[in-house]
Amino acid sequence: MKFDMDMRVLQEENTDLHQNLLQTVVCIESLEAELQRTRDELSHVKEKYKSLLESHTGTKQANNLLGEHLQIAPPDAGAGLGPGEVVPVQRFDLRYRDGLLRGVHHHRAAPTEDAEAPRD
Repeated sequence: MKFDMDMRVLQEENTDLHQNLLQTVVCIESLEAELQRTRDELSHVKEKYKSLLESHTGTKQANNLLGEHLQIAPPDAGAGLGPGEVVPVQRFDLRYRDGLLRGVHHHRAAPTEDAEAPRD
């Protein structure tokens, strides 16, 4: 009789352990799925960051180039202007700017001068 009781106790323990193991497997699978979603999200965020960084770098380069071109303007460009007169603004073709950013200088469009008149 003692043997039967011991066997029954062991079977119950085995059943409990089996249930715990199944719950653990389900939990691990859930954690693995969550980890994969997190990896995918991280990959997406990395790509977005890389794109934003490239955009930021390009914008900085464009700003630096445009700043250099503005510094090239003659120092007396605004001298002799009367009240209400506007200094001519030099505008650059975007293809020219992009060419400068890529280091391509043979396909450049010449900058144009554009004077704005004061508006009443």
